[in-house]
Amino acid sequence: MGIIFNTGFPIAFALMSRKTTRAYAAVFEKLLNIEPQWKPETVIIDFEIAAMAGIQFIFPGISVRGCWFHSSQAIWRKIGNLGNFI
Repeated sequence: MGIIFNTGFPIAFALMSRKTTRAYAAVFEKLLNIEPQWKPETVIIDFEIAAMAGIQFIFPGISVRGCWFHSSQAIWRKIGNLGNFI
């Protein structure tokens, strides 16, 4: 997420056929090739383990944070599923 004038916006979207650590690392490596000076300190992404590992491989030491929207969505989905068992 980029920030300009205190407003956050996504800096990249990628359509992927695989969701592996290697595939995510390739996407982030491509972004780094486009902008070699890019040194992100923090990234906010969904809670996909492969995505987190891929970005940490390309940017060692980066702070990876989970997306609040995706976290809330997962909690509500779990609550809905538990309702079927009660």
